[in-house]
Amino acid sequence: MIAFNQSIGRFSFVLFFSLLISFGCHFCYLHFYVPGYAINDIVITYVIHFFLGLAITYGLYRLKEKYAHSLGFVFMGGSMFKFLIFFLAIQPIYKADGQVSALEFGYFFIPYTLSLVFETLFISQILNTSDFSD
Repeated sequence: MIAFNQSIGRFSFVLFFSLLISFGCHFCYLHFYVPGYAINDIVITYVIHFFLGLAITYGLYRLKEKYAHSLGFVFMGGSMFKFLIFFLAIQPIYKADGQVSALEFGYFFIPYTLSLVFETLFISQILNTSDFSD
C-alpha cells in the first residue's frame, strides 16, 4: 500500500484547488475574450500538471530520507521531465498549425508556473525538516 501522510495529502489538496481556481479564471478569460479557443487543450495541460506535480512531489517525499543532500537535483530533474512532456506530447498539438501562439504557450505556462510554485514550497518544507547530521 502506498504510504500517504498528512503533508502529502495537504499538498495534493492545495495543488488541486489552486489549479482548479486558476483553471476557472483561465477558462473565464478565454470564454469571454478569446473567440475559438480550444477547451480540450487547456483541460489537458491542467490535468497533466496536476498529476505530474503529484508524482514528482510524492517521489521527492519518498526519497527525502535516502537522498536528502541531492533532493534539489531530483526536483530539477522533475521540472525538466515536465518540459520533456511538453516538448514531446503537448507542443506537437499546438504546432499543428505551424506555430505556437502566445495563447497556446499560456495554456502550458500558467499551470506549470503555479504547480512549480507549490512544489518548490513543499520541497523547501521537506529540506527544512530533514536531518542533515550524518
